[in-house]
Formats: sequence, C-alpha cells, structure tokens
Amino acid sequence: VAASKQFPYESIDFIHIDGDHGYEGVMADLQAWVPKIVCGGIISGHDFERTEYGVQRAVTEFCKDIFEVHTLPENKSEDAGFYFLKIC
Repeated sequence: VAASKQFPYESIDFIHIDGDHGYEGVMADLQAWVPKIVCGGIISGHDFERTEYGVQRAVTEFCKDIFEVHTLPENKSEDAGFYFLKIC
C-alpha cells in the first residue's frame, strides 16, 4: 500500500498482488493499486482458492458487479491465482 503512493493514477499496465493474504490486507492492496492501473490493465494475485486466507473473499467483494474475476491453475489447486481486467 505504501509503495502505491509513488505511482500516478492510471500509470501501470499490470500489477501482481501477493502480500498480506488476510481479508483486510488484500482489500487494502486492491483499493490502493487498482486506481493506479490503466483502463484495460490487469490485476492479478495468488492463493485465491486457499479458504484459510481472505484473498477470495476480498477479491470477490471488491470486484462484485464491476469486474469479472478469472482463476489461473497452478501445481496445486489451492494455490490458484486470479486476475481481472480494469474496465473503464
């Protein structure tokens, strides 16, 4: 979140979020970084399917009715990543 303040709004094409996996941490990352992404840019992350983390809940709530979330398979299904496009 602190690093996001160093970037102008709509200046980044792609960001991968893989920091604090708790609900509050993921939500804070999304709120800080999504405004920095250009229209049509990609936001991705990791550990979407791990139910013990807050990643899926935060991403799903953040994207509800705005962005379509897609998952990316990995070696273990619980490690699956996610991505969505910023639609403006």
